[in-house]
Amino acid sequence: MNLSDNEKYLKDLLGDGEQELDTNLVWEAVEPRLKKKRKRRFIIWWFFGVGILFSGLLWFSTQFWKEKKESVQVLMIKF
Repeated sequence: MNLSDNEKYLKDLLGDGEQELDTNLVWEAVEPRLKKKRKRRFIIWWFFGVGILFSGLLWFSTQFWKEKKESVQVLMIKF
């Protein structure tokens, strides 16, 4: 490969072309620009609360209908 005088000068000046990079310094400059993730814990708690509420209503309704059914049977026996 034939290099001109300018190319040889630049090659000697730059060497291998490797530069040390301080990643901590780069990260400190980039991090403030990143978009912060919102925590979505509210959704989890909302579904948990709805599930508890639904299961409680289901249990209450089955107990209510069982008691009502038994009271109807007691009234029928009395008549």
